[in-house]
Amino acid sequence: MPKTSSGNTSWKGYKEHFERIAAINGWITNAEKVQYFTISLENPASDILRDVNEKSENAYNVIWSALARRFGMLDGPRESMRRFDARRQNENETLVEYEQALRITQRVGQRPQLSNGMQRLKGGLKKVVIK
Repeated sequence: MPKTSSGNTSWKGYKEHFERIAAINGWITNAEKVQYFTISLENPASDILRDVNEKSENAYNVIWSALARRFGMLDGPRESMRRFDARRQNENETLVEYEQALRITQRVGQRPQLSNGMQRLKGGLKKVVIK
């Protein structure tokens, strides 16, 4: 049985988890997946089921689309900003690679430009050697 979801965490992460559980349990048809999926949702995520015909042939995809619309913001800029703030230079990562990774994460998260980028860059370095 998959863990439950209330929509407070990443819906993409939950989808990956649910798909793995479905594969392990041999839930092949969308009808089977809908049955287990719908009972795994808790409020407020389960509220989206009011507008879904669970008997519909494409109900499984409709439910995921509804979750994405309702809770998609958790996977967007907020998550990217969290990753930006938590990003540190990896052991085998050059300074250029680290800076590039920060810029990509910043762009996805709509983070303000790195005007104080040197401070942020220094904060995540494994060794501060910038003078």
